[in-house]
Amino acid sequence: MPIIRTGRGIYWFVHVPKCAGTTVEEYLVRRFGRKNMGFYDPRHIVDSGMRWTRSSPQHVHAEAMSRLFPDGFLDGVFTVVRDPSERIRSVFLYQRDVERSIGADTGFEDWLNDLVDRRRTDPYYLDNHPRPMVDFVPEEATVFRLEDGLGALVDWLDERMNNQNGPREIVRSHTLADRLAATGQSPGSAVELCTQTRRRIAEIYAADYERFGYKVGKT
Repeated sequence: MPIIRTGRGIYWFVHVPKCAGTTVEEYLVRRFGRKNMGFYDPRHIVDSGMRWTRSSPQHVHAEAMSRLFPDGFLDGVFTVVRDPSERIRSVFLYQRDVERSIGADTGFEDWLNDLVDRRRTDPYYLDNHPRPMVDFVPEEATVFRLEDGLGALVDWLDERMNNQNGPREIVRSHTLADRLAATGQSPGSAVELCTQTRRRIAEIYAADYERFGYKVGKT
């Protein structure tokens, strides 16, 4: 959850995992400079036994942030969200093909059912990647949907900063294909989401669908 110091105030980018958060963070670094970003660790250290937090600073949920930063401390909050079905599929593929925390022969539906049980006992499971989006995004946040493109976010920053500094486009990076190519790995089998599976995801992430206006099978 990077905190950005700008000439127009202090802003919080709510990094919802698997919603182009790393892409946006890299844009913010180019626009505002690394020295003006705090609560940010791009190394993604995941050994929770060796650090003071249960998750990466990028993946802190809103309730924890509310205890750390009092009301009125920040001048603006913004985030990017994504269709919940596509987001949780992305979590699965990333964990299976990159992190290798999921067996190559594990089916998506079996993993999804197991995920519900695991999160009951450990809400920080998998560095908060499968945590519902509503847990991350405070009510006052300006929300951008990934499906609509990221151009509107650039325009919003231009308006808030009263300038057009920095790149004019947020270019997607750190996709699954990018990460696999960087390590010379091959992707696993594709995951297709049938109607029944999408409905199951909609049950698990009902609050995300309702708050951010997504429909089952539609963006």
